[in-house]
Amino acid sequence: MKEKVTDIKLHKYDIELDKELRPKRMKDFIGQNKIKENLAIYIEATKK
Repeated sequence: MKEKVTDIKLHKYDIELDKELRPKRMKDFIGQNKIKENLAIYIEATKK
């Protein structure tokens, strides 16, 4: 049976690619400065 493009099953390749593309640190995020500032505040607040 052929897989359809719309199948939601994630393949190992997709998962690895997703990990590579997502920012790992706040400085890796590009643009949306206000959102980054708010996110940094929320993250720091949860650490306390």
